Amino acid sequence: MARAAFRSRSGKVDRNTTVFLHIPRTGATVAADQVQRLLRPARVATINHSRELAGLRDDELSGFNFILARTNAMVLRRMPEAVKLTVMRDPMDRVLATYVFYRNTRKPSQLATLARGMSLAEFVASEHRAVIAAIDNAQARRLAIFEPALLRGEPRQPRSGKILLDQARKALDLFDAIGRFEDFDGFFARLGKLYGWTGDRSAPEEVRHGHMPVDPADIADDVRRAIRNRTGLDQALYEEVRSRFG
Repeated sequence: MARAAFRSRSGKVDRNTTVFLHIPRTGATVAADQVQRLLRPARVATINHSRELAGLRDDELSGFNFILARTNAMVLRRMPEAVKLTVMRDPMDRVLATYVFYRNTRKPSQLATLARGMSLAEFVASEHRAVIAAIDNAQARRLAIFEPALLRGEPRQPRSGKILLDQARKALDLFDAIGRFEDFDGFFARLGKLYGWTGDRSAPEEVRHGHMPVDPADIADDVRRAIRNRTGLDQALYEEVRSRFG
C-alpha cells in the first residue's frame, strides 16, 4: 500500500506523495514543473508508459514524493491516498495546439511528419492511427480507467461511447484538484489552499493566459465541425471539470 498523503486536522495535506497525471498539449508539463518547484520533493519519478507502471511495486511507488505520470489514469488506483492532480484544456483549443506544435517542433516523429504535410483541414479529417491517438477524445481516453474485460478484443478506444465517458467521469472523483489551461491562476490558487502554501504562488508566466494557438477567424466551419465530431466526449468531460473544479 502506498504511503499516505493525507489531509491533516488543519485541512491541509501532508505532502508525502503527489501524482500529476500528464495530458499532452494542455500546459501540463509547465504546470507540473511549477508544482514540483513549489513542493521541492526529495524523490521524483517520471512514468512514461503503462509497462513502466506495471513494473513498479506499490512499495516502490510509495517511495517517491512526486510522480509525473505520462500514462493512463491507472496510476491513480495504485496510489489511492496520494494527492492527485491533472490539467485539462478546451478540446477545440487542444486539437489546434496539437497541430501547431507538431508542425513546428524540431523533434522528429511520425505525427510531426504528418502535420507538416497536411493542412489543418486535412489533419483533423485524417484517419491515420497517430492522428487518432493524438486528437480523438484524447483527454477522456487518458483519464478513463478500463478493467481488462472492457479492453479485450478492442484495437483502440472508440471515438464515442457511454463506457469511455463513464470511466473517465469516475476517474474525476479520484482527483484532489484539476486545473484548466484557460484558468491556471485559479488552479494554482486552489493548490495554495490545498497544500497550505504561503506567499505568491502564481501560475508560471508561460501558461497564465490561455490562448488559441490559431486565430479563430481563420478556422473554417467544416474544420470546427470535424474537431467537434472527434472531441465530443472531451467536451462533455471538460464542462464537468469546469463545473466541479472551477
